[in-house]
Amino acid sequence: MCHPVIGELHEHWSSRITGSHFKQFFWDGGMDGLAHVEGTELHLLALCSATIRSGCFREFIHQCKDAYPSIRIWCVINDDLPSILVRYGFTKGNDVDKFGEMQEVWDWMKP
Repeated sequence: MCHPVIGELHEHWSSRITGSHFKQFFWDGGMDGLAHVEGTELHLLALCSATIRSGCFREFIHQCKDAYPSIRIWCVINDDLPSILVRYGFTKGNDVDKFGEMQEVWDWMKP
């Protein structure tokens, strides 16, 4: 299935090992990562930019916000990202993952 912005989702080796439902995507704007679409909600687990400090993360998030009414980012490990996510309208929260462990999440919902 082809999803808005992220396109086709492809099986990823980590999903096979962990049993995760996240799959790999390749965005034409220079980012790739792991995502899952649940109804109209976009879940992002891992993001990697082809060129750092080029603005592609900002453009990627902007396009995702136009395409999805709800976005959740799981497991932020980049120390710079929380302040960026706050600027982009995300709020920090907690949720239990499919393995029963409490995880920090960042949510955005279309106003």
